[in-house]
Amino acid sequence: YFIFKGKIGKSELYRKLSEYDKGKKLLLNLIFNPGDSIKYLDLVADKYHRMSAIYNESGSLDSAMTFSQLSLTISEKLSLPDNIATSYNEIGNIFEKKGSLDSAKQYYQLACTIWKEANNLRYYSNGYSNLARIYFIRSEFDSCIYHLNKILELIKDKDWPTVKNPIYFTLSQCYFAKKDSLGANKMLVMEARELLKIEKIEHEKNLLELEAVYENKEKLKELDLKQQLINSQKETIGAKDQKLNYLVAGICFTLFFLLLIIYYYRRGIAVQKKLNSANGKLDLQNKDLTRLLKENEFLLQEIHHRIKNNLQLVISLIQMEISKVKNKEILAPLENISSKIETISTLHKQLYMNQEIDSINAKKYLSDIRENLNHLFLSQNINIELSIANINIPIKIAIYLGLIFNELITNSVKHAFKNEQKKLITVSLTETDKKLIFSYADNGETEFTVTHEGKGLHLIKLLSKQIGGEMRTENINGHSYELTISL
Repeated sequence: YFIFKGKIGKSELYRKLSEYDKGKKLLLNLIFNPGDSIKYLDLVADKYHRMSAIYNESGSLDSAMTFSQLSLTISEKLSLPDNIATSYNEIGNIFEKKGSLDSAKQYYQLACTIWKEANNLRYYSNGYSNLARIYFIRSEFDSCIYHLNKILELIKDKDWPTVKNPIYFTLSQCYFAKKDSLGANKMLVMEARELLKIEKIEHEKNLLELEAVYENKEKLKELDLKQQLINSQKETIGAKDQKLNYLVAGICFTLFFLLLIIYYYRRGIAVQKKLNSANGKLDLQNKDLTRLLKENEFLLQEIHHRIKNNLQLVISLIQMEISKVKNKEILAPLENISSKIETISTLHKQLYMNQEIDSINAKKYLSDIRENLNHLFLSQNINIELSIANINIPIKIAIYLGLIFNELITNSVKHAFKNEQKKLITVSLTETDKKLIFSYADNGETEFTVTHEGKGLHLIKLLSKQIGGEMRTENINGHSYELTISL
């Protein structure tokens, strides 16, 4: 029983790591004997449900539906309400992905009813959030807002950031769709607070692990001191015994010496056993710490991945609005904010793909931003030359540097060039004496800097100040900007 249960749990770990093929192979090879299938029906239901989840996430929706129905049938036969509700929720998700929103809504409601009767508030909240998402997909934004606020009222006293965070995000999208920017931004702030709580929990977990490592080191030092004390005591006793040996003779000397050897031998064995036991415990603790560190790195990458996906969703919503707007005065700010969000999304994409957790490669990052803006250069026949050092820069500098780069390019494209001139933008980034030097220049008209310095240059000054950079600009034969940042 426990072997089967352990293998099912291992398949769930593969699913969370997105290693779907390994999870499928493990579960398909998990074959119950005829007698065990009847005896362990609850495990058979769990197996089918885990297979359904893996096939669902890997895109095989028909197979996922088949296994969910099998799991549901067994769970109903055994009267397992939690398993039944979980199967309903999984089936609802499959119908949602297939576009059968009425069926998805029906199964989400069935799952919520069971969790509510069981007073399982956390699962009920997640299921109700899924139900509200159906209203959002149908553009029934008022109904979506009503149901999500109802859930928030139920869990307002619960410190459940992982539950509240997606709720606030969906609410923000509803308000954006209703063109209620104030309400949307308020929800984004609440979402950010819950995300900070999640990160705080992770940081506290990391801190506890580091404290455990420190305590292990202190224990090792204590063991070393004890060993030194033992060695010192051995030397002292040896010196005394040497004086005593001169006073005894013959057999007494030999007998005492043998007893002394036996004593130290037994004592040494006892000390060695204690040291071996302590070393074994330390080895186990070190293995646990290594595993926890890997899990933390995976969770942090998952956070960056989800932030990137959320930002991409915001960009998609903005692009939908841009496609509807014909007024250039309204269109320009929307395109501007979309490019800035794309820049931030690019940063989180690099962090997700990077092995480092506190820095990213500057050349790859700025090159990706340049690719994001490539449509601007092609539409106006602008050449851009990048000379970026292949170096890693801290995240806190990278995000501001990317926004500055984005703003400079946007200003040049909008204001600097005439149609007939040869348009050129040059950008470089170097590192010298623990300083980053970022240089930007275009060969546009000088009048551009006098006429259009307003909000664009003001934003660049604010971003430069945020990272403690020294900014210098010139308006000779175009516009040039140089920023020096101390590392």
